[in-house]
Amino acid sequence: MMRTVLMVGILLVGQAFVLGPTEVRRRPLTLMSAEATVDYASMTVEKLEEELRATHNAVFAMRLEQMQSKRKEFKSSELRKLKKKIAQIMPYLEEKTAIASEIEEEEQQQ
Repeated sequence: MMRTVLMVGILLVGQAFVLGPTEVRRRPLTLMSAEATVDYASMTVEKLEEELRATHNAVFAMRLEQMQSKRKEFKSSELRKLKKKIAQIMPYLEEKTAIASEIEEEEQQQ
């Protein structure tokens, strides 16, 4: 008896979800704020190195804080953003240092 009552209750609840409100509730559209994009191509080698060093220091500080923190709160999204920033800077820095070294070699040969 109890089992049939439970089954009937489950069926009624299931039908309520299926036959429930016909309108779909939609969340209001919220636009994410786009971070200001940085033009790494126009930066000098010194500025790129400074930016890269600062980002590496921020990653180190974040990991150190995570290790020392007794709280479990750690925003991995912030760490991902910093790593992404490093990955965006590196190609420009490598290209500019390669060009600078080629120019220096040409000047030494002359």
